Amino acid sequence: MNILAFMAHADDAAYFCGGTLLKYKALGHNIFIALTTGQEVPCGAEQMDASVRYIGFEAGQVRDDMTSRAAALTAIRWANADIIITHALWDGDSDHAVT
Repeated sequence: MNILAFMAHADDAAYFCGGTLLKYKALGHNIFIALTTGQEVPCGAEQMDASVRYIGFEAGQVRDDMTSRAAALTAIRWANADIIITHALWDGDSDHAVT
């Protein structure tokens, strides 16, 4: 399976779902990480042998609009994701909530 961690910041995948991603990797699944902000290599990406895609919005500038939605769909198609792990809607960080 293809597992996509769709996150806002470079440290989010490791912090919020790193253990889960490592378990999926150990089971032989493919790991993908898409980041809505920044261009930093995600924490732990090397250990997960993860493919990374940068969407490229500025921190604090992620909006729920057609541009962001199109970028999200492109990332999901890029990963050919079977499972998507992302932030909770009620997360207090605006980049997390919109992502």
